[in-house]
Amino acid sequence: MNRSRIKKKRKKQILQIIYVFLFLLIGIYAFSLGYTDEGTYVPVGYFMAQGMRPYLDFFEHHNLFYYVFYVPLFKIFYGPLSQIALRVLSVFFVFFCAYLIYKIVKKNNLGNPHYAALFFLVGYTGLPINFLRNEFFAMLMILLFFYFRNPFLRGLFLTLFGSSSIMFLFVAIVLYVYNFYYYRKTRIDLLKYILGCCLVLILFFLFIYNIPFQTLYWDLVTVNLLIGPLRIYSWYNLVFFSLILSLPYFIFGIWGLVNNIKKNIAINSIILIVGVFAIIVLSSILSGGAQKGKLPSYLPALGVLSIFCGKIQKKGILLSLVGLGLLTIILYTPSAYGINFLKYQFLFHSCVKENAKINYLENNSNLFITRESASYFWMLKKFLNNANVIIEQSSFSNSVIICGQEIEKKDLTCHSEKIVSLKNYCENTRNGYSNLLAYLKNILKEKLDFVIKFS
Repeated sequence: MNRSRIKKKRKKQILQIIYVFLFLLIGIYAFSLGYTDEGTYVPVGYFMAQGMRPYLDFFEHHNLFYYVFYVPLFKIFYGPLSQIALRVLSVFFVFFCAYLIYKIVKKNNLGNPHYAALFFLVGYTGLPINFLRNEFFAMLMILLFFYFRNPFLRGLFLTLFGSSSIMFLFVAIVLYVYNFYYYRKTRIDLLKYILGCCLVLILFFLFIYNIPFQTLYWDLVTVNLLIGPLRIYSWYNLVFFSLILSLPYFIFGIWGLVNNIKKNIAINSIILIVGVFAIIVLSSILSGGAQKGKLPSYLPALGVLSIFCGKIQKKGILLSLVGLGLLTIILYTPSAYGINFLKYQFLFHSCVKENAKINYLENNSNLFITRESASYFWMLKKFLNNANVIIEQSSFSNSVIICGQEIEKKDLTCHSEKIVSLKNYCENTRNGYSNLLAYLKNILKEKLDFVIKFS
């Protein structure tokens, strides 16, 4: 009896050590990596926090209803401070997702809940870099949908999942119909489910009620179809990034899914996974390229597959977690990039006057200013031109371009040495390799391209 207790206590201590280690590692990731499309979403948060309306006061081609929940962050924290706050907050929400997975597995008897939670944290799903993206929000909402059994809350979170992106809207509709059918036998549960859905729909329509339908359709549908052909990824981008990271989830997750095929959670999961990839294939056909085949487009599907990784056998869990962890570290090698990025962000903001206006010339800059835009918005010009979007830029008489942003010299407060330092930082970080796999991928690409060409 004492041996059993000691063994159980030791196992608990080992798990606690692993969770603490992962918390520290994910915290390091948060401050050592650039966040996905951070240069787009941080200014969007700033604009919305200032009361500017998406699609009317500034251009955006993403559905931004989900971003309403991020606005308080940008109201409380200004400029680069918001980027520090979102990094801290993202670590919390990654672990909150892992906690939800733990509870979902335990409630539905899907295997060892610790295995599933650790699998989520060790792999791509545990990276905090996608926190600002609609895919992360969608993943959080679908996990909350699985976590709660109350029909009202399930309806609410399912509709929030669908409202995060047009891509997920169609999947949510299929899930809505299936769960409507599931609750049909109990009228009170069905009514609660419908009320939950309706509450979010009301909030969504309040968000878009003053936006003309033509504007909304143009920005969210037409523009994306027009710029789609310009965002095509080559085979090695998909293989050496998305496929490598996703494969462990498919191998272990689908095996666990098949073993629980009769459960309602498994049916919902299959609908979601199949639906997400069906939309990816359809959008790729429409745009003429696999633009949605790259992560984090199907992050919610990987999050759901993590739930079913609790069925991994005891002997295989250690090997799979170590392998997945090493894979993630190779792909996302912690570095000083994030700290340097924040340092230069603060420098950039201090170099520009508070009331300065900026012409955003491109959106893939390493540094950006969260100020009022003097331009219509700031996507790459080739995207805007392809979509026939007019860039309303101010004409600056005596300006300087720093990291893809045009600023009048009179609005700069730093001496020339700091300006040169900012320019050098942008140029250096744009051209270098960020991890080991990027270096290996480039070598393999050259070799395989040669073989393909020779063949």
